[in-house]
Amino acid sequence: MTLDDIVAKVTDPYDRQARLYPALLCLLPLLAVVALLHAPNVSALTGVVTLAVSCGGLFLMTNICREMGKRLEYRLYREWGGKPTTQLLRHRDGSIDSVTKRRYHAFLAAKINATLLDAEQEKSDPAKADEAYQSGARWLLDHTRPDGGKKFDLLFKDNVTYGFRRNALGAPDHLE
Repeated sequence: MTLDDIVAKVTDPYDRQARLYPALLCLLPLLAVVALLHAPNVSALTGVVTLAVSCGGLFLMTNICREMGKRLEYRLYREWGGKPTTQLLRHRDGSIDSVTKRRYHAFLAAKINATLLDAEQEKSDPAKADEAYQSGARWLLDHTRPDGGKKFDLLFKDNVTYGFRRNALGAPDHLE
């Protein structure tokens, strides 16, 4: 890992907003206490913090914060019975009207080159249906994320917000 890689991680809008900021928010109380306790030794403290940051401290924090958020996300998906996108695509979920859901299924089926199960097939093999829904959601992610928010600006901003909230919620959850 070069210094350029570390700088790219911190300057990338997603990494900075969805990973670094939640980590810094979690550390803020601790840093405030340390600063207050060591106010007379500010130069030594400043040196240690500068050294930690230059040696990859921010990069480490972003990755730890993301990992905590991903662990929480995985646990929540298990509790909820699947990812929200998978749940929305299920025939048995009534959050989306049936006409729109059929349109979504047809679009995704064409994109992933697979047939999505109908309601009866989904009942008999929910795991297979979920697999197809997850494949469709993965296709959407893969085809809307690569431009860094230029073409799909609103989606990119929502994804950054989601990452921030997930990681901010996950970090204190694992510090207990």
